[in-house]
Amino acid sequence: MKLPPGNEWRLVRTYAAIAIGALVVGYLMFEAYFRYRIHTVYLNGDFPAIIYTEAEARETPEFWDNPDWVRQELRKSNPHIGHFKQDRDITLWFYNGQHKLRQEVNFHTNNLGFLSKKNYAVPKLKNEYRIAFLGDSMTGSTTTNAPWVDRVEDILNADQEFLKLVGRKMVRTINLGQPGASFPHFSVNYHQQGKLFLPDLIVVNYIESDFPRQLAPKPKPGTRVVGGWLEYRGGPDHEDIAKLNVTCEEPPVSLSNPGCRQNYFFVMPRKLAGDPQKVKRIKMDVAHDFLRGQLWTSPYPFALLRAFGHKVDLRAFRHPEVFHIQEPSEEQMIDQAAKSLREIIEDAPNALITVNPTHGELVAAVSSGNPYRKTDLLQAKISQKHIVKMQKFMPVQHGEKEIYRWFNLPHDGHFSDYGAELYAEAMTTAIKRHLTDR
Repeated sequence: MKLPPGNEWRLVRTYAAIAIGALVVGYLMFEAYFRYRIHTVYLNGDFPAIIYTEAEARETPEFWDNPDWVRQELRKSNPHIGHFKQDRDITLWFYNGQHKLRQEVNFHTNNLGFLSKKNYAVPKLKNEYRIAFLGDSMTGSTTTNAPWVDRVEDILNADQEFLKLVGRKMVRTINLGQPGASFPHFSVNYHQQGKLFLPDLIVVNYIESDFPRQLAPKPKPGTRVVGGWLEYRGGPDHEDIAKLNVTCEEPPVSLSNPGCRQNYFFVMPRKLAGDPQKVKRIKMDVAHDFLRGQLWTSPYPFALLRAFGHKVDLRAFRHPEVFHIQEPSEEQMIDQAAKSLREIIEDAPNALITVNPTHGELVAAVSSGNPYRKTDLLQAKISQKHIVKMQKFMPVQHGEKEIYRWFNLPHDGHFSDYGAELYAEAMTTAIKRHLTDR
């Protein structure tokens, strides 16, 4: 039967409206179900957690607040010039959502407060060849049992050809790596700490993710980033208290502040960390305080992003759109990195600049080409110094399954002990190549 003129379009519009309405309702139902699922997981305490026996970072103000601070420390009988607490054996656990142990790491901070199992002396021995390493958590790593920087020292000391090349009897490596460091940190760490050791060679070992980082976070105008620890009790005993690390774009440091975020990173005694029920209670209390029902009011499309393969969780945000830490433009990132490296190179011409590959970059390099866009832009800015892409010294030809073993995946993207050993070998190759090609 033929419809009256104009009715065909009315029918099409009606069906289209019904179809669009069905899609919208379907999406909203999917979004509500997805939010309910993640809401339940977090309120039940069934999410992964990172637990340390104690915070590794030093408790005194950072050294860049006072240029003379390090030299003042050196006048003391037991100077403390590193980024970390002195002479500590610290344990780190990665637990899954059911409090099953994924990984345990035992790392050491040395006599001066650097990440190394070897003690350091500032005065330099006559026949000593010193290599100072600057970098972030891929260099100063708390997620491996033995720092790869220490291993570089062992390998080079066993290499008689290398000792002959540098004309010394021994090699000493200095690990100045600092988790979360930026290119400006590398420059400050070299000038305030690295120079004290009179290094013969400086290695700046960075990752692509270091480019947007800054010496101090820049929040929205009129605010300042603050951090601190919140206490949670898992039971009645004195040792049943855990501390949660929180970062806020402005005071106060409280989970009632919507501008605060955290990553379920805890510090607690060993006995408490080993009690699944007490830890679960702590995680439930934190999740309750953190979410505060705001998951249901956020316009952030959690389910839609998950459907497109993005990682969606509540480890950092209640409202992902609330935290306003400003990220520099790509041009600003490259200029900042170039300026910082020049500040090092001008003072220490014998510098080796290396880009440390992450798992994603190695896999991308194997499958789809060049993941180092920012490094290539940086290279054009500092053409006088060649940047070494360290992946070329690693056995990437063995494929993705082998590369996966080099990292603490799936729970952590830093080197595994196996990967750290491989990277130490790759770094010794890069160092020898650098010195012979000069």
